[in-house]
Amino acid sequence: MDWILTAVLLAVGGSLHCMGMCGGFAMLAHSGRRGWWRFVAYGLGKTLTYVALGVVAGAIGQASTALPAGSRVLGVIAGIVMIVSGLQLGGWVALERFYMPPVAGRIVGALSSRLQESSALARFAMGALNGLLPCGLLYAALGGAAATFAWWKGAAFMAIFGLSTLPALLVAAQLGRLLDAGRRRVLVRIGAVMVIVFGALMLVRSFMG
Repeated sequence: MDWILTAVLLAVGGSLHCMGMCGGFAMLAHSGRRGWWRFVAYGLGKTLTYVALGVVAGAIGQASTALPAGSRVLGVIAGIVMIVSGLQLGGWVALERFYMPPVAGRIVGALSSRLQESSALARFAMGALNGLLPCGLLYAALGGAAATFAWWKGAAFMAIFGLSTLPALLVAAQLGRLLDAGRRRVLVRIGAVMVIVFGALMLVRSFMG
């Protein structure tokens, strides 16, 4: 069950990255009257998108087990994806062109239209679309979901990851106001190192398995 801990630590370790990527959406979702209910709707939409992506990632991992050394190969690929994602999160490599395909612009456009609405349903839709935005931390999590080698575990991995990002978003948003840019950068890089370590452990496990 170490994949559960991995999902939680990925979310917590990447909390300040989440603040930069999704903190604005989270704060908008929480604004106004009944802000908590709207934030819950936003978080539910975002998490359900992650669950759907986790089903796909886990199913790919499950299918790989039918191939000779398939699970080992997929584990290596997932480990590399996590390491590269961690390097990008820490700012040590620049891979924006791979992380921001043209479809991202359409998602942002759809998100912008939802920002004008204040209903819980609109916040749910905003969260669901937010979950589709290209993100290095999301790619790392999907690599972990694929390495569970079961569609339902992939879904559970992403559900735990998604839910764990929600309190992290709120806490990180508060920290973002208290810490200067230099200290925020240090914390973001600590989270990036955690992602890299998870990827390295996955590689070692795949080679030794």
